[in-house]
Amino acid sequence: MNIRIYGPEQQATGAFDGGKITEQKPIGFPREGSAVSRVGPLFYWAWAFAEQEGYIPSHPHQAFEIMTYVVNGKAEHGDSLGTRSVVGPGGAQVMQTGSGVNHEEGFVGPTWKVFKFGSSRI
Repeated sequence: MNIRIYGPEQQATGAFDGGKITEQKPIGFPREGSAVSRVGPLFYWAWAFAEQEGYIPSHPHQAFEIMTYVVNGKAEHGDSLGTRSVVGPGGAQVMQTGSGVNHEEGFVGPTWKVFKFGSSRI
């Protein structure tokens, strides 16, 4: 078995809400610049961090699952199907997007941290 380590310089990054929320993406979405673009059905893996409250407005997803695991703070979720949830430290939220859903996310700190995973159902 070969184990490869990809340092931060080989990972994609992202920012939301004017830079309040930052992401480090060991496995980024295609064309985001990560050295790894997919591992089997897992095509997205990121950890996000914010010193203060941040918000990601409604955006679409289709045909995959997203799992959010909260390390610190709270993650608030709302979607076009009417689902609303709040997840605290040690909790997880899973969304199956099927034929399509829009969702929004709010994050409350201080020092909020989450891990996010996306996988296809192919």
